[in-house]
Amino acid sequence: MKKWLVKVLFGLAFWSIVPIAQAASAKFKTGADILCAAPNRYLKDKRVGILSQSASIVMQHTQPEHLVDVLQRLAGREGAKFKIEALFTPEHGFDKSKEAAAFIEHTKHPSIGCPIYSLHGAVRKPSPAMLKGLNLVVIDLQDVGVRCSTYISTMANTIEAAAAAKIPVLVLDRPNPIKSWGASGKEFDKDYVSFLAKVKIPFIHGMTIGEIAKKSAKECGAKLTVIGAKGSQAKALKYLSHHFVAPSPNLQTLHSLFCYPITVALETTSYSKGGGTETPFELFGAPWVDGQALAKQLNDQKLAGVMFEATSFTPATSKTTRTPRYMDKLCGGAVLKFTDRTIAKPLEISQAIVSTLFAMYPLQSRWLNTSKSGFVVDQMMAGPAWRLAVEKQAKNLQGIRA
Repeated sequence: MKKWLVKVLFGLAFWSIVPIAQAASAKFKTGADILCAAPNRYLKDKRVGILSQSASIVMQHTQPEHLVDVLQRLAGREGAKFKIEALFTPEHGFDKSKEAAAFIEHTKHPSIGCPIYSLHGAVRKPSPAMLKGLNLVVIDLQDVGVRCSTYISTMANTIEAAAAAKIPVLVLDRPNPIKSWGASGKEFDKDYVSFLAKVKIPFIHGMTIGEIAKKSAKECGAKLTVIGAKGSQAKALKYLSHHFVAPSPNLQTLHSLFCYPITVALETTSYSKGGGTETPFELFGAPWVDGQALAKQLNDQKLAGVMFEATSFTPATSKTTRTPRYMDKLCGGAVLKFTDRTIAKPLEISQAIVSTLFAMYPLQSRWLNTSKSGFVVDQMMAGPAWRLAVEKQAKNLQGIRA
């Protein structure tokens, strides 16, 4: 074959490969993906305990696999020098089957045989006995970008326990789906530290789980390594949309993750945030609400980036929500829709929703209490400032009625 033809064919082959190589290099990778690509680099001679959840997936091939399954398979290969000795689970359980706030018992992993210690049951922090024999704790949790997510508190508790036992911690970073919204809700009253607000960060924190782990580790003196994710926020959202695994039973879509920081505060009121429906956190209301009137009042406020549509719904029991608020009762309400997510201000929208409901229905609207700690909303927001702002705004809207 003539030399010039060989060069042409080689050039064509090279430039046909470049886009493939570029696409591969542009692929988003989580900390878990990076760990599983070179496990002995991080896990050599380690007796490992893993804190994870159902969304702790790895994309080694075309289908997602759970981190624990992948590491157990890799641990069985010749030359592997690590062993999984214990597992830990946060709220909702290892398989995400438990509803919010459910008491979760300890159990065993069906194939590995190691214990699965619940950190949302009799204890909220690993005990020295649970950590005995371990020389590394691995944490892989898909956070939702909001401080009141108990995964953050469970991680912080685990880091503290590991530090006390002088066990190093390896955190596998994952994308924060709402990171582009930045931070808001910075008030944090030290008298309101709770399981809903353990780490001193903004309510919408704008951080990844790895960044929060660094803050927790610094405060307790833990020896921490974070395997950062590789890729931009745009690639992170693309990754989440293509490989979405619900981080909790009521957050079943990527859209619901953006609705969550806006509507989660309704859990602390006499209103429903759509539990017991197919789209929790994406709609809200109560049996006494006129959906048309509510949607109009909210739309008239011209809140940036969102609009509201009237709806009705009847909460029903399910595997993950056994006793939803207003079960089997017809509720009126509104559906939250984004017109431009980039300009939305979630805490302002949340405040507008709650204050409008309180202004329209003053007799039926109330904040929920706990038996010991006062208003639940004050625990969620780490102080009374947000509640007082809602109440003030509701007074300013007192003229509106359903």
